[in-house]
Amino acid sequence: MDYTHIGWIPCINGHLDYGLMSPGISGSFTNKKLQDPKTTKINYGFLKQYDHHARRIILQSKLDWKDSNTKGCDGRFRVIVVAETNESENLDERNLQGKLFIYPLAQEPKLTKDGESSLPWFEHIHKAKPLHKKISSKLTPAEWEGIQTDLNRHYNSVVKNLSKNFDKYIEQHFYEISFSVDPRGFTKLKLTNSLSKVAENKAYLAIRQAFYYIKYSLHSHKHHYIEEDSLTTIVPYEAESPDAVGLKLLGQLKRELTSIKRTYSSGGQKAFGEEQGIISYMNSLCASLKSARYLKPSTYNREKEYLNSLSNSFYVQSGKRDRRDKSESDIRSNYRTYVAWAFSLVSILWLVVIKGFVKYPDTTKFEVPGGLPLQLILVVVFLLCSVYLYVNLVKRKVENTLNTEGLIAWVEKNYIVEDKKFRRNQLVRIFKAVATVIATVLVIVALDYAVSH
Repeated sequence: MDYTHIGWIPCINGHLDYGLMSPGISGSFTNKKLQDPKTTKINYGFLKQYDHHARRIILQSKLDWKDSNTKGCDGRFRVIVVAETNESENLDERNLQGKLFIYPLAQEPKLTKDGESSLPWFEHIHKAKPLHKKISSKLTPAEWEGIQTDLNRHYNSVVKNLSKNFDKYIEQHFYEISFSVDPRGFTKLKLTNSLSKVAENKAYLAIRQAFYYIKYSLHSHKHHYIEEDSLTTIVPYEAESPDAVGLKLLGQLKRELTSIKRTYSSGGQKAFGEEQGIISYMNSLCASLKSARYLKPSTYNREKEYLNSLSNSFYVQSGKRDRRDKSESDIRSNYRTYVAWAFSLVSILWLVVIKGFVKYPDTTKFEVPGGLPLQLILVVVFLLCSVYLYVNLVKRKVENTLNTEGLIAWVEKNYIVEDKKFRRNQLVRIFKAVATVIATVLVIVALDYAVSH
């Protein structure tokens, strides 16, 4: 078949396990309005034992793909997958082939009294599900053979009804996508229902959604960020230019790494730590592209060199980032200690020394000059001054430390043109710090004096 698009399902170890395929997405993505407790997973060995690698698969679930608030727009669809894997003792030659059908839920007829759909393919899906639930290692060979025969019959009926009778029941806005997945994760797709009835942009969206559905049915994200999975999508498939196809797939991950690198350069923290996971993806993708002949050996070697350089570059940037964060943390910790000691010392002096010279009225020992409001104002002013001192001292120290460790301070200290300006700025900063300390002490003494008299 002449497929039109291709995508890569992340596969770090190089071989997908089709026996684990199940509906990965269902219901609503952005809200809880559409619930789907009746998804279908029928996945069994159709030639030999129940866990044999040659499998037949039926998946179905309801999805809400509406991503806008447009009135009258319904994003609720049904997705059905029928697929089969071949039998092969070679892991590299086990492929999954099948079809995916997408159509609006509004096109389905009303449910029967038993709450089941009257569509012919659902008739066989409903009969196959209880048979699939009986599968276990406790079955005797004769029992399994009977269940397997019935499951194969229902599978063939589902495929037949979807392939031949689909447009008799679903009149419009339906999509039939043929696909093929190889063990390395490369997924080829093509919209196989009448292209004349589907606009080009809608065809692309349908193929892309089909790819994501297959992707999340075969791959789950349990050890990394979900955003890493969404980096790979479909690209046009050109059978005559496999090397160009491989570079396009690789380019999707390169674009994200470039974005992360820019985030590092601008001092951002959003992408911190994600680059090594993406580089691991790229290493696996490169190996798979070479194995599937989507990259020539020379191109593969070149891309591996780029990856090694990227990885080393990120390690250097991460090291700089760690050292900078450690310097800032140490400075903040030291100045918190200084401020705490200063606050403790002033508090002791205030309570023990200064208050000893204040004459209190004899009426009550709890009465203080100026009353409670003025005393609270005095405490708040002192705390605000302390905070101001801490913030500005830390900011100044961090700035000086980072500049001293960097190229800017080296240039300022060693070139005459910048030397006077550098020294003048330093003197201004020191003057501001000393003036702030003196002003704080004077305010505290003045307020205390006013309270005492």
